[in-house]
Amino acid sequence: SFRVQELDGTMLHMRVVDRDRREADWLYRAWRLIAFRDRDEGRDLRGPDHAVEHEALALVLASRAEVPVPKLHWTARLAEGESVVVRDWLSGQPLGDAAAADPGALTAAWQALRRLHDAGLAHGAPDTSAFIVGPNIVSCVDLCHARFDPTADDKQHDIAELLASSATIVEPSTAVGAARDVFGASALLDALPGLQPLALSRATRARLHATPRKLEDLRAMVAALGTEPPD
Repeated sequence: SFRVQELDGTMLHMRVVDRDRREADWLYRAWRLIAFRDRDEGRDLRGPDHAVEHEALALVLASRAEVPVPKLHWTARLAEGESVVVRDWLSGQPLGDAAAADPGALTAAWQALRRLHDAGLAHGAPDTSAFIVGPNIVSCVDLCHARFDPTADDKQHDIAELLASSATIVEPSTAVGAARDVFGASALLDALPGLQPLALSRATRARLHATPRKLEDLRAMVAALGTEPPD
């Protein structure tokens, strides 16, 4: 990804998708999909054109449903096997940098995810880096893994991922409280089976590795809303 400045000073975000880079690690991604049912690193076997068009469509559909997302500018094929999607560059901080000092930002991120689900989309990889905290709004970004017409499992995966990721930034009780206020206790209980390492993204697993007790505490707090933790 690149930050590009236009002649008038407008800042844009440009994501280039290269077929050669995707093909270079196809065996690793296929192995993850078979071994771990990895939803983030393993499932994206799309070509560059399809990948950028998929992200562009997700941005358009989310924007129409008034989900706070960056404005899409255009997509294009740069060369054979190389495509680009261009959107607004959002000034602000990733949620992971802002949530500890501004608990309201975490609630706003959950509200953005709820709007996305209500619009008929699942994010696919909503860790704390997928939300940008601006001066007056928290926006949802990185929709390249978005799922259209998502299943209940897709939505539960979103909830589990953001819960686990946010618990690496704030206390598990704060993470659970913000999620419960927006989605309700029932949705968190449904997502409880996804609160385990192999169901989470590689980035979230890496952060949890430094504080292994946090995931256990998080599962216990969600389970306390109404059930015993599953195996």
